Parts: sequence; structure tokens; C-alpha cells
Amino acid sequence: MYRQKSPSSVPSRLRGKRVLVVDDWPEVTSLISEILSQSGAQVEAVTDGYQAIQLLSAQPYDLLILDLGMPHPDGWEILDFMRQDAPEALDHTIVLTGRRYDPQTRQRLAAEELAVLYKPFSLEALLDLAVRALGRRPAA
Repeated sequence: MYRQKSPSSVPSRLRGKRVLVVDDWPEVTSLISEILSQSGAQVEAVTDGYQAIQLLSAQPYDLLILDLGMPHPDGWEILDFMRQDAPEALDHTIVLTGRRYDPQTRQRLAAEELAVLYKPFSLEALLDLAVRALGRRPAA
């Protein structure tokens, strides 16, 4: 399902970046955390939307990786919270979803202009999108 990227090809732009990973599947948070940590990122991972909101309220992150399909509050609700309390963080957010073929999900994601990583994903795709999301400029 997920392929490992060799440590020598890991992007250095992640080094020292603060990353929050939010997914209700501990296996996913562990995998993403391990890969980003190997890249030099400082990673916090949670499996609950309430914990994510608490952390996002308390401190800024350089990058947020957020699963949309979690129990309440789901990723969409966390995005709504961010729009009100930390809109600048949306530019440095990657959303994860397994609903690649759901037309409503695809339409909503396109309207939101968010970076999207569809499950299953390769670790190369994760790292590439993480570097790109870190480089995005805030919306004017």
C-alpha cells in the first residue's frame, strides 16, 4: 500500500519544520510521522479531531496533514475551525482522503483549492506534496 523512499533522497526542506498529522487510523499517523521525522521534521500526531483543534489553537504549525474522513469532528469541521481561527494555515495544509472517486468530495476539494493526497498514496507523493505545501504563499 505504501512504498518507502530511501533516506538519502528525503527532502531537506522538511528539516526542523513543525508538522501536525491528524488521522483516525494510528497506522497512518505512525507511518507519516516516521517518514517525516526521518526527513528532519518535528512531528506531532493525533488520532482525534478534538485533540487536533486543541493543538491548532495553542500553537502554529508549518504543515498540517489532515484526514477528512474521521469521526466527529471530521476533517471538514477542522477546516471550518481553521478558516475562522487560523486561515493562513490552510495554505500549508494537505488533506488526506480515500474518496478519490466520489464526485461530491472531488468537487468540494476543487472549490477549496487545498492540496490533496488520495489514499492509498506513495511516500514519494507525500514528501513531494509536503515540500510543495510548505512553499505555498498565503492567499492574498
